[in-house]
Amino acid sequence: MQKTPNKFTGPMTKVGGRAVAVMIAALCSLHAAEASAATISLGSQIALGSDLLVVPVTITDAADVTGWAFDLRYDPLDLQINSACDPFSGDVYCSLFTGPVTEGDFFASGSPFNVLNPGFVDLDPATLEQTGLLFAVNGTFGGSASGASGEGVLAYVEFLRVGRGTNVTLENPTVTSVPEPGTLALFATGLMLFVGRRRQRRASLVGALALVALVMSSVNAAAQTTAPGPYLATPAWDQQIKCDTLATCQRFVVLSNWNNDAVLDRETGLVWERAPNRPASQTWNLALFQCVFQDTGGRFGWRLPTIQELLSLAVPDASGQPHLPLGHPFVLASENGYWSATSGGFPPSAGTLSTAWGVDFNGFFLGFLKNGNGGKLDTWCVRGGSGLDGQ
Repeated sequence: MQKTPNKFTGPMTKVGGRAVAVMIAALCSLHAAEASAATISLGSQIALGSDLLVVPVTITDAADVTGWAFDLRYDPLDLQINSACDPFSGDVYCSLFTGPVTEGDFFASGSPFNVLNPGFVDLDPATLEQTGLLFAVNGTFGGSASGASGEGVLAYVEFLRVGRGTNVTLENPTVTSVPEPGTLALFATGLMLFVGRRRQRRASLVGALALVALVMSSVNAAAQTTAPGPYLATPAWDQQIKCDTLATCQRFVVLSNWNNDAVLDRETGLVWERAPNRPASQTWNLALFQCVFQDTGGRFGWRLPTIQELLSLAVPDASGQPHLPLGHPFVLASENGYWSATSGGFPPSAGTLSTAWGVDFNGFFLGFLKNGNGGKLDTWCVRGGSGLDGQ
C-alpha cells in the first residue's frame, strides 16, 4: 500500500461561513451514536528500509463516520514509536505537526479541516522509556455534518525497529457518528493550533505525541504519564478520571518540559506545582505574594488557588474528609496544610474576613487567621483558571 502525501492547508486557512454554520449546527446535537457496522483493523505493514516500518490503521463498512479512536500495543524491545522522525527528509509518514502519526485518506479526501490527535506515548515514570503503548489516537471529521463513509486508512503510525519482532496489536477501537463537542466548538471559532516538534534521541524520549491534541479520548492507559505536552485538557468539571495507583493513574501529567516541576490535572485543566515545599510556613498575605512572583518551570502566572480548586485535587474518604488520590505524582512535605485564596473557614463561626480556608489533605478542612501568630500554613500555587479578584 502506497501513500500519496496530503497537501497541508496550513493553520491559517479560513473557514467559510457555510462550513462554520454546519459545524455549529452539529455542535447542538445532544447524542453521540456508535457506528456499530464499521470495523477498524490493522492493514499490511509497510517497510521503509531495514529499520523503519509503518502500520496503517484502516476502517471498512463505515457510514457517516465523524470520529474514531484507537490504541496500539507493541513490544518496546522490538519496536519504538519513531518520535525522532524527520519531516524534512522526504518521509511522507512523518509530519511536522503530528510526528510519526499521520492522517490517512479516509477523512482527508473529504475535508481539509479535520483534527488528528496523534495520541500519547506511554512512558515508564522512572526510566522514561517507552512501555509499548500508544494510546488515545483519535480523529474528528471537519467536513459536512454527514461524515465520511466507505473504507480507507484512518492513520499511519511509523515505528523504529530495535529488535527482530514486528507485532503490533490494535486495542480499544471506537467509531462515532457525531463529532466531539469540544472539537466542534474550536472549529466554529475558526481556531486551529499547531506546535513545532523537537528532535529527540530515542533513549531520552520523554514526549507524548499530542502536538495538536484537542480532546483526550477515554481509553485506557497503563501508567502514569510523564511528557512535555502540550495537553489541551478540556476544562469540564464533570470528568472523573481514576488515579488509584501510580501505575494506572491517567489523571495527572508530569510536564517534563517544565523540568518536571509542574503537573497538569486532566480533570480540571489546571497546572499545579509538583513539589510545593518551601522553607517555612507563611501568613495568608505572604502566600498570595509568593504565588504572584513564583516562576516554577520558568514561567510566571501562578496564583493561590481557591478552596474549590484546592479541594478538586482531593477525593473524599469514607467520612467525607479530603485526601489526595493514591496515584498522585506530587511531592509534599507539609504537615501544616495549604492556604487557599478564599476567605472564611471551618467551622462556620470562623468564617469572617479575618480568616481563610485551608486544607491539609490528611482529612481536615482548616480555617486560620490570615495574619497572626496562629495563622501560618504552607503555599501551593496553581496556574490557569480565573482565581479571585484579590489576585
